[in-house]
Amino acid sequence: MTRSRPSLLALSLLLPLLATRLDAQGGTPATSVAARDGAPPAADDSLVLESHLWRNFQPTTGTPDTALTALLRVSAASRRPMPAGMRLERAELTSGARRWAVTLDPAKATHEGEAMELLVRGGPPWPIGATVDVTVLLRDARGRTQQLRSRAQPIRRLD
Repeated sequence: MTRSRPSLLALSLLLPLLATRLDAQGGTPATSVAARDGAPPAADDSLVLESHLWRNFQPTTGTPDTALTALLRVSAASRRPMPAGMRLERAELTSGARRWAVTLDPAKATHEGEAMELLVRGGPPWPIGATVDVTVLLRDARGRTQQLRSRAQPIRRLD
């Protein structure tokens, strides 16, 4: 039995499904945005962004840090290992007219096979429950950039 190659139409219909994944805590989908060089990522290269946002109000012996914290996790939609040389460069969080842009330190990212994570601290004191759109800029080993977006992520409160 021979296998036929999927048509471009079938691939164009499948790509958005591969690039969208529901946040584990019931948030809205995290969506891959076309690469900045104009070419959308190939289906087997699709990456997804999960973002978890919180402000910490737990008791402490020192000065409390209630600033916004974001955990950014990028993984391959196929659950394959991340492409070699992929790094997080920038994050932008927006809530209404408010914006927090951060240049990321790729050396602080942890890599676990099919995913990389980066914890970003020191954000603005936006209200608990506010929804935030999170966009990250990634760069691969060949210098190509890609944006990933996670929309309407709620800010949670840690007590």
